[in-house]
Amino acid sequence: MNVDPRQLPPAPDTTSGAEPFARIGRTPQPCVACGRPATATRIVDTPGTGPR
Repeated sequence: MNVDPRQLPPAPDTTSGAEPFARIGRTPQPCVACGRPATATRIVDTPGTGPR
């Protein structure tokens, strides 16, 4: 993992609908795998920090 999950805001309740894609368009969060700005959305439940 290239991004500390504690630096990411909590994930929305779902990966479908407008909210996840609006978050990507407004201020893309870094991809937890590569660190580049995310172009897709996926919720990952991380130990100690919950869904990100």
